[in-house]
Amino acid sequence: MNNSRKKTILTTILVAAIVVIAIILQQNGFIPSKVGSRTGWTENIGNKSWEVNYISLDGKFSKYIKPENNTVVVEVVTKSGELTIELTDKDGNSIFNHKFTESETLEVPVSGKIKIKATADDHSGGFTVK
Repeated sequence: MNNSRKKTILTTILVAAIVVIAIILQQNGFIPSKVGSRTGWTENIGNKSWEVNYISLDGKFSKYIKPENNTVVVEVVTKSGELTIELTDKDGNSIFNHKFTESETLEVPVSGKIKIKATADDHSGGFTVK
C-alpha cells in the first residue's frame, strides 16, 4: 500500500473518530446543541445547570443536565418575544413544557438526567434551569 493511500485511510478514520466523539459528548451534555441565531449570547454551562443570557435568540437549543435535587427551578427573563422550555427525561418523555411570554419562575419535579430544550421566537432576555 502506498503512502498516499495510507494517509487517506488514516485521515478518514481520524475524522470518523472525531465525529463519533463529538456526538457522544453532545448526547451526554458536554456540548450543547445550538441551531438558530443568537446575538449577545453568554452562558454558564455545568453538569447540574444551564444559564443563558442574550440580546436576541431565535431557534432551537438543547443541553442535558443531571440536577442535584428532585426539583429544578426554571427561571425565564423576557424582555420581548417568546421562549418555550421543554424538559424531557432520559427516555425522551416530556415532563414539562411551557411557553414563556413574560418573566416567570417555576419549580418542576424531576428525576435523574434531563434534557432541556429551548425554542425561541425572537426572544430577548435569558433563562436558567438549575
